[in-house]
Amino acid sequence: MEAELLKKDLLHMAKWAAILDAVAYVISIVFLGLTLPFALGLILGTVAMLISMWLLSRTVLKIAERAKKTGTHDRSYLASYLLRLMIVGIAFVIAYRYRPIAALGAAIPLLYPRIIYTVGALLPERKQPPAP
Repeated sequence: MEAELLKKDLLHMAKWAAILDAVAYVISIVFLGLTLPFALGLILGTVAMLISMWLLSRTVLKIAERAKKTGTHDRSYLASYLLRLMIVGIAFVIAYRYRPIAALGAAIPLLYPRIIYTVGALLPERKQPPAP
């Protein structure tokens, strides 16, 4: 059940990340022109963001599962946080070291979860049609 929710949430994030990438690129055209490095940065940042979200969701599910069994939590969230931080750091190092990738483009998608979840909370929830 939780794995299905995780998959659904990641697909939702990926769909909106692609839309936000397109919007960010169109806006960047005004300031930077048609540039491949910015587009590559957006793709790199989006991949890093999705991996980070997957690791976060997996860790939360694992900690909740252990808490149900033992009644306590463990400190695996720290290791997960450090791993996610390392992934973001690697994305920035790649974007900084390899000039065909714009570091700004890699940074923007890391803000997408905040945007997606905030807008999702502000918009009224759509009701699903009843199953036949």
